[in-house]
Amino acid sequence: MPRLKKQRFHLTEIAKERWRKTKEELSSDDMSNSSDIDEMWEAEPHIDTEDKHLLKWVNEAEDNLFKRTTRYEKNSRTTIWRREKSRSETLKLVPMKKITSFFNKEIHEVRALDEKDCLAQESHITEEQNFEHNSKRFPNNSALETSLDSISQLLKTRKSNISFSETIKYLAIARFLELRLKGHTKKECSKLVCENMPISMKRCERTVRTWTLHYIFFGKLPISKQGKHQKTTSLLNDEDFQKDCIDWLRNQPSNKRTPKAFNAFLANELIPSKFGVQNISKISERTANNWMHKIGYIFGTWKKGVYIDGHERKDVVEYRKEFCERMIELFKKSKYYEGNSMDIVIEPELSGEREIVWVTHDESVFYANDDGGRGWSDESHPDLHKKAKGRSIMVSEYLCPCHGRLFLTNLDGSKTAVCTTLTIGKGQEGYWTFDHVVDQLRNKLIPAFEQMHPNCKARIIFDQSTNHAAYAPDALLASRMNLKEGGKQSFMRDGWYIDQKGDKKIQKMQFVELDNGIHKMAAKGMKKVLEERELWTPSMKMICNQKDVVIIPGVILSCCATHCLSSSPDFQEQKSYIEETISLLGHECDFYPKFHCEMNPIESFWGACKQYARASCDYSFNSLKENVPLALSSVANSTIRKYFRRCSHYIQAYSLGLDYKMAKFSHKKYKSHRRIPQNMMEEIEKSMN
Repeated sequence: MPRLKKQRFHLTEIAKERWRKTKEELSSDDMSNSSDIDEMWEAEPHIDTEDKHLLKWVNEAEDNLFKRTTRYEKNSRTTIWRREKSRSETLKLVPMKKITSFFNKEIHEVRALDEKDCLAQESHITEEQNFEHNSKRFPNNSALETSLDSISQLLKTRKSNISFSETIKYLAIARFLELRLKGHTKKECSKLVCENMPISMKRCERTVRTWTLHYIFFGKLPISKQGKHQKTTSLLNDEDFQKDCIDWLRNQPSNKRTPKAFNAFLANELIPSKFGVQNISKISERTANNWMHKIGYIFGTWKKGVYIDGHERKDVVEYRKEFCERMIELFKKSKYYEGNSMDIVIEPELSGEREIVWVTHDESVFYANDDGGRGWSDESHPDLHKKAKGRSIMVSEYLCPCHGRLFLTNLDGSKTAVCTTLTIGKGQEGYWTFDHVVDQLRNKLIPAFEQMHPNCKARIIFDQSTNHAAYAPDALLASRMNLKEGGKQSFMRDGWYIDQKGDKKIQKMQFVELDNGIHKMAAKGMKKVLEERELWTPSMKMICNQKDVVIIPGVILSCCATHCLSSSPDFQEQKSYIEETISLLGHECDFYPKFHCEMNPIESFWGACKQYARASCDYSFNSLKENVPLALSSVANSTIRKYFRRCSHYIQAYSLGLDYKMAKFSHKKYKSHRRIPQNMMEEIEKSMN
């Protein structure tokens, strides 16, 4: 039942019940004289007037309800208001005269005044809104002359309450009005005024025009909002304060690095110790959250990105500069691929030299339960994910821009991939060591490369992991030697030194000793080696207490036996196991700078492979063994060439002195170009200015 009908029903019942009781009390003669209910209520003082009015209101509302028309007649309050507003705005923009104004001037004036009064009553537009509307049309010359005269009179009086900045504004307005009256356009006037203003009061052209219009309409300058903001500075602007915040955040475990903990640290430790203020309650958790955002922390799922912490370290930047110079020389002696399908080959200009091919290497691990860590799930029925990543397979792979993955063709025509896989684990095939790296180099990579790239030289580049920096078992390393001969120390290869006469002499690092009547080979100690080189002193210890000792080439240290041998020329020339192996096979070896994974094309290759493996994951090790070869072969050769082009762009940008962010920007801008232009820094400066 509708609300109005329900109220009418209840009120009618209440009124009838009261009327029935009153009717019983009244005499029959009185009832015969009052046939109408309203007359009876008015005649009898015993009837409650409130019930009478309620019943009358309900009857009128019911009548109006049934009288309401079925169609919309466009006479609602909102429609009438909208029409009146539109009419008033139209009259403002396009003033129209009544037809009677052409016949009777007095009638026209009266009607114009009436219209003006009506518009003033109907419109609720503020003074500022009127100014914005009127500023679209510049005033006529008479208004300009009037304003110029008033400014001239104001400046002649030289009132003491006019400040210097206000005087400059009045002069600018006066100069604008003079130029405007001479026939210049608004933009020309404002440009000339701005050029002649003092440096401390320089403003843009639009500001001068705004001053002028405001003075013409209101006879005064606009109220300046300068200095009306809150006069406080953030504590985070202090470099020392920000450094303390960054150090604390970096030292916290990831699960305890929260805005709440950071807020407690600020209120209880950092701010009291820095400023001597206790019981800080003004810094809220929301402020701590904002400060963490400003420092660079964001909340979200864990992502692997570029490790910036050591990216711009001094020693890393120096090595990166040298590496980029070597790579720029490599690009001049190697092929380049371009085009949408990367099928256009640009041959290098060689003058009797062999072509050098960029070969990159890296290892990656594929897990059986790695599904990417993301997906749609129902909160009421959550999925039960695996607690661990499961069993894993390690893959060691090499890539080149010519062929992508490398293969060795056998005598029967079959192909064997250069990549090596290893089921890592204590109860499995073991762990990846430098012996596996050297074995893959000798028996797989070099034969496959020479077969696929005849008459070419390989520049094989590794990252700076501990496996790749390992030395051969017989390498000249002072850290593997004892002070005295014998004992548990490795047998080293022969060394050399320059004697007092300047001659180079070969030194044996082993000697023959008699053990129970049996002649055995024993390793010399550091004391014996230094005595033969005439570098030993009686006060020399095995190792000194000095830390971070810098060894300068050509300078032999004498602080201790270890540093003395380590600074010797033959020990300084010692290379890693990988470098020695590649050099003996007739190729070149190099290492990427630390923290610069964006220079290695194979990193993007791993991302594409793992995307395929995660899409095919069914959480079993058998499917992982099937999916790993398919994932490695799923990346097209054209895509691998694009990876190499992107990394070459980063190397070229770093060689021009750009940092990581600007190098990333330059690659996006010159994505399809062969190389980053030399004037990249000039273009960046122009865009910033």
